[in-house]
Parts: sequence; C-alpha cells; structure tokens
Amino acid sequence: MGEKKVVYITGPPGSGKTDYLYKNLKEIIKSKKAKPEEILFFTFNDKIAEEVKEKLIKWTQEGFAELWINSFSSFCKKILRDNYYQLSALPQKTFLGPNFQIIGGMEEKLVLKRILEETSLDLKFYAKAKSSVFFINEMVNFVDLMKQNLHKLERLKDEGGKFAELEKIFYKYNTQLHKSDYLDLRDLTLQTIDLFKGRKDVFETYKNKFKYVLVDDFEDIDYQQFRLLQIFADDKSNLIIAGNVSESIFSFRGARPEEIKKKFIQQFNPQVINISPKSNISPVEILPYKFDTGKEESFFIARRIYKLIREKNKKGEALCYKDFLVLSRDIGKEIDSLVNALSFYRIPCTVLGGTGFFKQSVIITLISVLQVIYKFKKKTLSNFHIIWALTTLNFCIDKVDMERLVTLSEKKNKNLLEIFGELKNSSFPYLKTRTRDILAEFVEKIKEFQQSKTEKSLEEILYKIYLDFGFLLQSRDDKKIAGQLNYFNEIIKKYQRIENRFSGKKLDFDKFMENLQGLMSSYGRELGIQLEEEEDAVKIMTVQQAKGKFFKVVFVTGLVEGKFPRQYKEDLLLNNKEKEFLGLKPLIKSVEYIKEEEKIFQVALSRARNMLYLTCAKRYDSQREQEISGLLVDFLEKEGKKFLSVDEEILTYDDLLGLLLRDGPNMELEECLKKDRNKFLFYQWIKEKYSLANLYDKVELPQNFYFTPSKIKTYLDCPAKFFFRYCLNIFSPPQPALFLGIVIHRILELFHKEYVTPAQLQDKAIARNLDGIVRKVWREEAKNFETRFEKKIYEQEIYNILARYLKLEKTRTFLKISKCEVPFKWETEGFRFKGRIDRIDITEDSSCELLDYKTTKAFAYQGDTLWNKWIKGKTDFQPVIYLLGAKEIVEDKVCAFSIYWLKKKTGNDFKTTLRILTDGEKEPAQNKNK
Repeated sequence: MGEKKVVYITGPPGSGKTDYLYKNLKEIIKSKKAKPEEILFFTFNDKIAEEVKEKLIKWTQEGFAELWINSFSSFCKKILRDNYYQLSALPQKTFLGPNFQIIGGMEEKLVLKRILEETSLDLKFYAKAKSSVFFINEMVNFVDLMKQNLHKLERLKDEGGKFAELEKIFYKYNTQLHKSDYLDLRDLTLQTIDLFKGRKDVFETYKNKFKYVLVDDFEDIDYQQFRLLQIFADDKSNLIIAGNVSESIFSFRGARPEEIKKKFIQQFNPQVINISPKSNISPVEILPYKFDTGKEESFFIARRIYKLIREKNKKGEALCYKDFLVLSRDIGKEIDSLVNALSFYRIPCTVLGGTGFFKQSVIITLISVLQVIYKFKKKTLSNFHIIWALTTLNFCIDKVDMERLVTLSEKKNKNLLEIFGELKNSSFPYLKTRTRDILAEFVEKIKEFQQSKTEKSLEEILYKIYLDFGFLLQSRDDKKIAGQLNYFNEIIKKYQRIENRFSGKKLDFDKFMENLQGLMSSYGRELGIQLEEEEDAVKIMTVQQAKGKFFKVVFVTGLVEGKFPRQYKEDLLLNNKEKEFLGLKPLIKSVEYIKEEEKIFQVALSRARNMLYLTCAKRYDSQREQEISGLLVDFLEKEGKKFLSVDEEILTYDDLLGLLLRDGPNMELEECLKKDRNKFLFYQWIKEKYSLANLYDKVELPQNFYFTPSKIKTYLDCPAKFFFRYCLNIFSPPQPALFLGIVIHRILELFHKEYVTPAQLQDKAIARNLDGIVRKVWREEAKNFETRFEKKIYEQEIYNILARYLKLEKTRTFLKISKCEVPFKWETEGFRFKGRIDRIDITEDSSCELLDYKTTKAFAYQGDTLWNKWIKGKTDFQPVIYLLGAKEIVEDKVCAFSIYWLKKKTGNDFKTTLRILTDGEKEPAQNKNK
C-alpha cells in the first residue's frame, strides 16, 4: 500500500480484491498502526462480518475490546442502541425506546396491511386496491424509494391526486412505525446520519475512536450508506475500499455504483490499485445444454451431479456435494422440480434465497399440517397438504395404501379427509389394519386442534404440533431440522410482535394462516437470522447470494427470455415518467435494466472454477415455447460454443426401478420418459405391477428361497417391494448406513476372536489392537462409500461407536463370549429360514444369551411395549427366528435374546433384553443393563 491514505482496490471478478483488503487489515494490526478495536470494517452482510472476525482472532494474539466489523445495518443499530435517547432532542424528534425493534420485509407488509385495513385514510385513487396483496407489495417498494428521496416528500403533497394519497400512506406508515418503537432497514442509516449531523459530540466520539475505515463490496452500497461514509471520512482519513462497479448487481436495493464511484473519486482522489486476474487458475470448461422441458433439465442436473461425484472420486479427484452450485435468477416455483430430481438421486441440497426456506422438506410438511387444521372440512383443502401431513413421523402410512387412497379420492372427486371419513362405514379392501388405525388417529388429532385453535395462542398450537406430529423428536437428532423449526418460530414471534403493538392480543391462528402466503413471499428481505446449512450438500441459490463465493462445478439454469434475463417491468404505483417528473432516484430504465441483467449473468459465469454448465429448456410450466436467453446466445457466439447433445440417459432402467422400490410411482417422471417408448412402457408395466391390489396372492417364491427377518419385515411393510426385490431380483442400491453395520459387525467379529473375558478386556494393548483391526477392515470396505465426505463421517462414527462399546464392555463383571457371527438355517413345513447371530454369550448360570448388534438409533421402550412389538403384535419375527435357529447350533438352554444398541440410547441403557419364558412364568420379564 502506498503513502496515500485513501486507497481504492479494484479488479475483475475472482481476482482477489477482498483477500487484498484482508491483507491490508492484517498488516495494519501486525505493524501496530492500529489496535483491532480502532478499526471500522464494513462488510456486505453480517455473515461475512462473522467470517472476518474469526480471521481477525487468528491474526491477533493479545486481547482486544469489542470488534467493529459489521454490515452498515449492524453498525447503525449499534450506534442507535447506545444513543437512542439523543434522537428526541433533534429537530425531527424521533422518540425511540432502548428496546426498539428492527423490522424486515415481512413485518413491513404486516404494518402496511394493518394501517390500510384499520385506519381511516381518505383515499379515492387507491380505495379499492389498498387491501390487495399486490398493492401491499408495491407499497413496500414505494416506501423504500421515498426513504432514499426524503427531500421529495413535499413535492408529492404539492402535486395532489394520487401523489398526495401515496404521501398520506407513507406518512401514516412512518408515524405508526416510530410510534410503535420500530425502525425499518432504511431508517437505520437515515437515523444514524441525523444523529451524527445533529449531535457533533456523539459524532466526534466515534470519529476519534477509529484510526482506519475499511469497506468491502463498495460497488453495492446505496446512496445513503455512501453519505454515512462521507460523514465518517475525508481525503486525509485512513480509508481503504475494495470493489468493482461492473460487479454491482443490487440496483433493486438502491445501489448506484457509477454515480457513487464518480463522487468518491472526485471527493477523495484515492490511490487506485488494480488487481490482476489470478494466473494460476485453470480455464473453466463450458458445457451448454438444451432440453425440451424444465423437468428434463432438472433430472439432467441431478444425474450429472450423481455421475460426476462417482467418476471424479474413482479418479482420485475427490468431489463432494458441497463443490456443486446451482444458480437461478429467482428462487421460486421452478426450483421444486430441481429439488425433486435431486431427492430422487438422494443428493442432499440446501435452497437459499427467495422463498428457498419454504422449499425445505420439514417446512413443507409443517405448513401442510397447519393447512389441514386451518381448512379442515373445507372444499379448498388440497390432497397435496394432506399427503405431506401424512409423512410426519407419528402418522406415516404405507406408500401402497396411500396410492390406493389417492386413486379412490380422484375417482370420487373428494379430498382425502372426506375419504378417510368414509372408511369407518365401508369395507374398502386391501388397506392394512395399521393404515386404518393411523388414519383414524390422524383425523381425531386434526379435530382436536380444530377445537383448540380459538382457545390457545399460535405458539401453543405450534408447540403441540411439534410434539404430536414428531417434529420435536426429529429436531433432537438433526441440527438442520432444529434450525429450520427455530427459524419458523422466529417468523411467528415477529408476527406476534406486530399483533401486540397494534391490538395487545395473542396471535390468532386463523389470522396468521390468512397471511401465510404473503409472509412466505417476503422471506428474501429478512434480516439477521442465519439458517444452518448442511455441511456437504449441493447449494441452490440466486446469483446475488452467490456473489463472493466460488465452486468447482456450477450450473446456471433457466436461461430463457423472461427468466434470465427477467422481463423488464415498471412499478405500477409510479411509472418511470412519474418518477422522472418527481426527480426520484434510482430511476432504472429499460436500457439500464438490460445492463444490470448482463452484469448478473457475468457474475453467475464467474462463480465456476472448473466446470460451468449452462442449461435451458423450450418449455417450463406452460406449453408455450420460450426463447433462449439472448445473454446465453451472445456468450456462446463469443466463445465459439454450440449446444452439446446429452451423452447419457437422463433416467436409466436402474433409476426407475430404484425410484419405484423406494418411493412408489412418481407422475413427474412420465413426461421425461414419453420420448423413449420402450422405457415408458417398461415404467407403466412396473407401475401397474406395483399397484395391484391382490399382489399378496400373486407372490411366487423362487426355488430354494430362504426367509430372513428383514425379508419378512419388507413383506409386512410393502408386499410390492418384497415382490420386486426378492421375487424379481431387482437390485436396489444399499444405503451407507448398511455398510456402517457391515463394517462394525466385521470389526467386532475379528476383535472377539481374542478378547472374550473381562480379564482380557483389561489388556493395555487393547486400544492399539482394535485400531489395527479397524484400519484393516476399513481398507477393504471403505470403497462402498460413494463420496469422500461419506467416508469421513462414517469413519468417525465407527470410532465413536467402538469407543463407547469398549468402555461399556470393560465395566462388565462377568463376560464369557462363546461365538460371534454364527450362521444358521432351519426349515419347517416347507419354509426355509436363515440368519446370522451376531454374538452368543454364556451367562453366569451357564445358559446362553443371543445378542444382536444394532447400529441404528435405539427406541425408548416402556412397559410391555417391547413384548407387544416382538411377540403379541407379530410385527418383528427376529427373536422367534433366531431362537429357533439357535436350537440348531446351541446345545445349552437359551435364556435371553438381547438387542445391543451400539449407538447411544435414551438414559444409560445400552441393551434391551427379552428373557425367554420358562415353565411356570405367566408373563415376560424385561432385563436391562445386566
């Protein structure tokens, strides 16, 4: 860095401007030109600020006071929190309490809606439109525009007509906002500027506090934020900024890069440092593809990720899911098809931006439960919500039964709840008794919520839903789900705060549901809540959200006119002529809009490090053909590229069979198959076979067929799955959790060839020997895990399980292991059975105890639930098969069958034992931890 105090760092995308800024920050601290607490660092958002703080902590060894690394919004919030009482002394007289709240897009809409519904505004032009969702959305944008042009407010009033009415609404909104102790995002900057201008003593305190001011992503700040920067710095200040106006893609938020850059250079005359593109970056491979439909595009992306992960890993290039990014101009309805396709290939994904939060599976399910309660007995209740509600942990029914019910629903033109009501009085065949019981319980539970929704607050209802539908249990085991449910709670809390300020009442369930759709569409404007992303997952996001991030493989999707670039639309409340007449800025005209879309496209292209896929389809939701994006056409012409032909099947026969085995028929796929007649007919045949109501009677067992507990369980759960898997021998790929079990069983078999008594378990070399066995087995079995991330996760899981296992076994006062991994076979009345007993222990009374290792999470059995599940309920034949099998290989009496939970169970229990009844005993006895 040169001698000049004001420095402007610029360069092309990916050249390292931010890294150069961090380098300056590190140098300032190391050379002791300023202490960390004497540096003011502005970042684009709070998440980036946290990342910079983490780096700063690593760079500094001595302790330091509060760090001032923030977004502009967070900085202003800090200032106003500490000096809120000073604002009332200013001529504008804004009265804020110490606990003032910051509201985002969702709450802005709620406040505006309340004002327009409940206050007597004399409106003529907008009297009819004021209650519409569209008008509310437009008003939020109008309010934001006017706060960037406060000096023009009087002009609105003077012009009269529709302008005066808009001024009335704005004034009422702002007054109500501040009266209720609220500030919106734009207010934060404006109030801080007013404070610094009106109270010089406050300003001087902060001005003298900071020796350096640094700004990242300078091109994306708006005019009011630049005004704040001007107040804080001059040409003699130590000011370092980084940015490139060609990367500005936030004009919709008020960013005016060219104008602000011009003012900055004129006022500060900075030293300009141009960063050259990094020379060590390999050229990106460009791969353009065109499809007939959006669904084909989605399945291609999913299949290509699936293929690349496996191909690259075989070559030792180690790709993970987190190396992939899918970019869309908007996150909306079209993303559903992509999420479904990724789900089909079992590819984890995280949707960020727009309404992405509401595309997460657990939130779709939760909202569906809410909709079923809200619309119970209403004709507008759709089967979509009922089906999703029936995927919850406590009410999940058999997929084949669900398909039968949906078919009946469509045939009778009634929704599923109406069909459920008819089941009590009908002899509808083929439904399992368990399905009928679950549906009856489900309907009763919905009725219970219907009756209590007017008596309890929404928070109380929501907690009861979490409890009764299994969400609470899910969140205990999954941090991601816990984070998503917590965020939904935050939405409820925000809504409750608005309700309290206006009416002082508890949040009404029906009122919340009326506004839910509007709240969902406002998600992208929220402030301050960060969702926990999956560590290894494909990211789906908007281009704006991807700014500053780079991935090995990037897919830019939906490259057609109207989607990317988006169609240019003027605001309807104030068109461009009216804005120009009033002198409002920023005024985005069609030419500037196209330039902005070109910038967004270029930023999207620059996110890829290795491979860049550019995809489009002729048709998406409508049957009308859409024109290929002009941005894509121009880019391909410039690069000398043409569309590539798809060199692999989007859906293979194995894919289709796997889908049917796992999830049942999926109507979305048929569109992708119609062009391939053979595959389409094959799919229809399989679907028909899968749906046969009398499939129970059509199962023909192959010769020399042996039953196992897992085969019997498959038949009880779904006879169709049993038919495909064991009669037609259709292969279904095993899941990583199965390989985990195989590895653990193999390790313990080898381990217990040597260590079979308590004395042997005290051997000092035991940990080293066990580690050697683990490494030997892992070398042989790790190939079954498909990604590097899977290997890493499951390897750690193995060590955790074995450490706990060894610790528990060392506490045993009596231990005598007879055999491990003992195969058996037996036959009765022409039926053959086989299995493998994991371990046989000799008990103190010289009887035998059969042990079965479980690497799944343990269930908390209570009372005689275990007995009901195993014997009375006849839903698990494993103990019976094992006990009869043991007669063939064990001469001594078998006294107990135990499940050994290798993963931690609730409380201290690690073993669930069913003691075998002896003569004279009237009921089963359970014996734990013995």
